[in-house]
Amino acid sequence: MFTSVFFQGQNKYDVEKRAQFFKLFKEQQNSVNYSLDNGQKLLTLSQTNYEKALSYMILGEANYKAGDYVKSVDFLEQAEKSVGKNDSLNAKFRIVNQLLISYRRAGLVENSDQELLELKKMVSQLKPHERDYVLLIAQAKIFEIDGEDCKAADVRKKFYDLMLNYPLDESFKTKYLFGVLSQLAFAEYKCGRIADAQKTVINSEKYKSKVDPKENLLLKDFYFMNKALLAHDEKNDDLSRKYFDSAIAESELNKNNLVLKVILSERLEANIDNADQQLKYAHQIKDITDSETRVTKALISRESKKAFEIIKDREQKQMWLMIITGVVILSIGIGAYLYFRNLRKIKVNYKKIIDELQDKSVTPQTEKPVENFVSDIKITTETEHSLLEYLEKFEEKNLFTKNGISLAQMAVLLNTNTKYLNYILKKYRNTDFNNYINSARINFITKELHDNPKLRNYKISALAGKCGYSSHSQFASIFKAKTQISPSQFISILKQEEKV
Repeated sequence: MFTSVFFQGQNKYDVEKRAQFFKLFKEQQNSVNYSLDNGQKLLTLSQTNYEKALSYMILGEANYKAGDYVKSVDFLEQAEKSVGKNDSLNAKFRIVNQLLISYRRAGLVENSDQELLELKKMVSQLKPHERDYVLLIAQAKIFEIDGEDCKAADVRKKFYDLMLNYPLDESFKTKYLFGVLSQLAFAEYKCGRIADAQKTVINSEKYKSKVDPKENLLLKDFYFMNKALLAHDEKNDDLSRKYFDSAIAESELNKNNLVLKVILSERLEANIDNADQQLKYAHQIKDITDSETRVTKALISRESKKAFEIIKDREQKQMWLMIITGVVILSIGIGAYLYFRNLRKIKVNYKKIIDELQDKSVTPQTEKPVENFVSDIKITTETEHSLLEYLEKFEEKNLFTKNGISLAQMAVLLNTNTKYLNYILKKYRNTDFNNYINSARINFITKELHDNPKLRNYKISALAGKCGYSSHSQFASIFKAKTQISPSQFISILKQEEKV
């Protein structure tokens, strides 16, 4: 199994200390505080670079769960540097996989993609089923972070099927598969495959029943959350609250802020509590989000400085190479070709944005419902028309630019519930909530930039705030995903055309 480790190439070491190290390394638990403490103890016992790499890996994983991506990346980068060429491949996979996830969670997509490429190179040394194991884990997590729940569900199902026949210790396998199914059920539920999620939860309970209730079971908080969501779907809010309470208690016990935020957000969206309770959960989510934002900003700032130093160093080397050899002339020619080819792409995408601005409003208005629209939700024609009017007023006032607006909050503004709101968005806007908000915001800001030249001098962070994003990187990422060019490129061309 990929969690196993082997001691590599060391001539002199304290045998007793080494034994203590690997005994402690195997005693891992779900609790973040335990893992943080355990990682520091392992670091004290480390005698080789490989042991240091394992210690840094444990600390990186624990800080990731705590939501501190700066420390997580710091420790994982040290782990990546410390692990040697001849050390265990299993540890290398685990380090690179966690690093690409930590980068992605912090919004550093390019760094994450680089680690994914590194992972794909590494797996070429494995047997086919082992290669699938490593890549499926990485792909599932990437899809979840990127909000592609259906793709995540498909990958996790493949992963579960693969693990059924994987040679593992039976006790460990039982607990491990319970965790795999808990994540799969949540992905299926978020994707809208409710029947599949119900079957998966029932399947997970078979594994749960084989484990001593006193044992620390992997992802039990996800299991309770799945039960809560399914109970809510069956309109049993009392049972749903009970399961949500268990999920929150389990997550708080493990000190896993990432999971706790997911659970609280799902509970808030379920709208099963009174106003005071909802306010309490909203404050908890805000505290976790604010903490994530702080560390993410610090990480992005640090990585930007590192990138600048790398570029600066590279430019200095290129300058000397230009003096020494004429090969650089060819490089410049190739670089110019790529630059102008990219510039043509940017201009094509820019023209597409401008053309679309001429014949559509900020939001994807449709007078007629989506053709062949089918839904299980029962709603009167009067309510439907009323909600459509509220939605149009919501769009006219640009209320989608409100920072941090959630599905539940939007439902309150439209004087309805989340199910009816989802129904209206799918039928009359042909989209889900997240895509609706992101499309409306990006269409809004492109029109504002086009119509108001003064805005073109604003900082990107200010433009992000104007259309509802608290994160500069999130705004830039979504803008590029929707338009195929960056905000700065769009503004640059607008300024050029202004001068003509």
